[in-house]
Amino acid sequence: MSSLTENWAKNQKKMFVPGNKKTAEIHALISIIKPIVSWETFQGIAECRRACGGLGYSYYSKFSTLLMGSDVSQTWEGDNNVLL
Repeated sequence: MSSLTENWAKNQKKMFVPGNKKTAEIHALISIIKPIVSWETFQGIAECRRACGGLGYSYYSKFSTLLMGSDVSQTWEGDNNVLL
């Protein structure tokens, strides 16, 4: 992940210059990382909620709010299955 961040930082100013080959490479890497991260995030929050038992379903645990936010991330900017 750090190499992607470094690559982004080095090429950010050149990102929208026509013919820049790095833009396509960075876009491909981000398109691969997005589905993996959003799936893992959703599954991690759901697992934490289940580990808390009945309290995990309580409004006060905020797991439902986190799950709603992470669930929609699986389809924003392209469905995960399509991106992969």
